Amino acid sequence: MDEDIGHRTLLVRSVMSTALRGGGAVLVLGFNVLAARYSGADSYGSFAFAFAIISIGTVVARLGLETVVLRDVARHDDRSDWTSASGVIGRSSAVVAVASAAIAVGLIAFAAPIATLLEGGDRTETALRVMAAGLVPFSLLTLLGEALKALHRWVLGVVVQSIVPPIIALAVLLTVSRNAAGIASAYVSGLLVGVLVAAVCVGRAIPLGRGTPVSLRDLLRAGRPLLWVSSLGLLLTMTDTIILGMFEPAQTVGQYSAAVRLAMLSALIQGATGGVLGPRMAVLWSRGEGAALHDLFRRSSVVMTMVGAAVGVVLVLLGGPMLEVFGTGFSRAWPALAILGVGQFVVLATGPAGRVLVMSGHATLQARATSIATVGNVALNLLLIPPFGMVGAAVATSAALTVKNGVTTYYARHIVSVAGSSQVR
Repeated sequence: MDEDIGHRTLLVRSVMSTALRGGGAVLVLGFNVLAARYSGADSYGSFAFAFAIISIGTVVARLGLETVVLRDVARHDDRSDWTSASGVIGRSSAVVAVASAAIAVGLIAFAAPIATLLEGGDRTETALRVMAAGLVPFSLLTLLGEALKALHRWVLGVVVQSIVPPIIALAVLLTVSRNAAGIASAYVSGLLVGVLVAAVCVGRAIPLGRGTPVSLRDLLRAGRPLLWVSSLGLLLTMTDTIILGMFEPAQTVGQYSAAVRLAMLSALIQGATGGVLGPRMAVLWSRGEGAALHDLFRRSSVVMTMVGAAVGVVLVLLGGPMLEVFGTGFSRAWPALAILGVGQFVVLATGPAGRVLVMSGHATLQARATSIATVGNVALNLLLIPPFGMVGAAVATSAALTVKNGVTTYYARHIVSVAGSSQVR
C-alpha cells in the first residue's frame, strides 16, 4: 500500500532523481563527446542519423505500454494487488519484445534504401544495421525501468535507464573501431547490459510469471493513445535532425546533433521529476483526491520554472565553449544551441502538464496538442532549413515545442482545477 507522501518527500525524491539523471546525462554527453572526437563530424553525423531512426522505431515498438505500465502498476501497487501488477508487466514485456524484433528485422532489411533516402551513404547504412540489433533491449529497458519506478524502486529505475548503459557504452567505445559502426556497437552493448540488469531488478521486486492474465486487447487499447503521444513527441524532437540531413552534409548534422545533446540536458529535469511525480499523480487521480493533485501540479510547476531558467541561462551564455568540447568546428552550432535552449526552457516552465494528462486518463488531449505541434514542426523545418540550415531547424523545433507545451498546459490546468474544486474524478 502506498503511504501518503508529502510535498517535501516528493521534492527530495525529484532532486535525487534529477541528480541521478544528471549523472547519466553527463555520461551520455561524455560518450557523445568521445565519439565525436574519435570519429569526426562525418562519422558522428552518420551515427546521429541511425540513432534518430532507431529512436523512432523503439517508440513505435513500445506501443505506448511503458506509460501504461507506469500508471497501472502504480495503481495496483497502491492497492497491494501484486498479481495484477505482475500481469501487466509480464504481458507488456512480451508484446514489446515481439514488436521490437519485427521492426528490427525490417530496419536491417531496408537499411540501404533508408540510408539512400537520407543521403547518409554506406556509413549510415552500416550504423543503422548495428543499431537495429539494439532495438529490442532499448524498448524493454524503457518499459522495465518505468515498472521499477511504479513499484517505488525509482532509484533502481533511473540507474538502469540512465547510468548503466552509458557506463558500459563508454567502456566499449574505447575498444572498438573509430567509425560510425563502432560507435553504434558500443551504444548497443550498453543497452544489452542495461536491460539484463533491469530484468533482474524487476524480478526481485515482484514475482513475474504468476500474475493475473491481462487481456491483450485491453492492453493495446490502453496503449493506443499513449503510443500516439509518444510517437508524435519523438517525431517532434527528431524531425529537425532528419530533415536537416536531407539538405545538409553529415558534418553539419553532426554539429547540430551536438547542440541538440546539450539542449536536451534540461529535458532530463522533466524526465526525472516525471518519473517520481507520475506514479503519485496516478494514485491521487485514482483515489479522487483532486485538490492534492492540483496542489502538486502547481508546486512542481513553480520549481521546474526556476530550474529551467537557470539551465537556459547557462546554455545561452556558455554554449560556445561547451560545444568546443566536442571538437574543432562544433562551436558553429552555438546559435542553434541558444535557440534550442529557449525552447527547452518553455518545456520546463509549463511544468508536468503532460504527466497530468496521461496519469489522469486524458492522453487524447495531449495527443491533440502534440499533433498540432508536429504538423507545424514539419512544415517549419521544410520551410526554414533550406535557407537557414541548422538555425532554421532550431527555430522550427523551439516554436513547435512552445505551441505543444502551451496547449498541453491549458488542458492540464483546466483538468486539475475542475478536479480540485469538485474532489471527484
